[in-house]
Amino acid sequence: MERAQYLLPRWHGKAGDWEDAAEQEIERAGGGGLETYARVVNSQRDYYKNVFRESRASWDKTRQGYELLRKRYPESETILNIYARLAWMAADREVLAKLIADIGDGQIPDIWGQKGDEFARAKAWAMMTGN
Repeated sequence: MERAQYLLPRWHGKAGDWEDAAEQEIERAGGGGLETYARVVNSQRDYYKNVFRESRASWDKTRQGYELLRKRYPESETILNIYARLAWMAADREVLAKLIADIGDGQIPDIWGQKGDEFARAKAWAMMTGN
């Protein structure tokens, strides 16, 4: 995660460098695979309004990584909330709806914002039917 931050264009990298480093982690022998990829994408979200629209981060790989993390740490409300926040950014209504249901009243303000507005918007959008 620190390497990815270092490779941001605002610091010492150029566009695409941190994404390439995250991709390499998936294949690295003894590496963290998709779980690490997902954690790297999450660590980068603070540098973008929407990490999936503004970078080459893959929602599919991030989703797979968070599914693995949820299996490994099924009781982690932090992982659940981060995964939901990323699903919201990726506009994946189906995944977000399931995660919001799992969160219930367990939203974490440090992830969603202290006022709860972002969580409320995500929840309302997730529960919409149709478009």
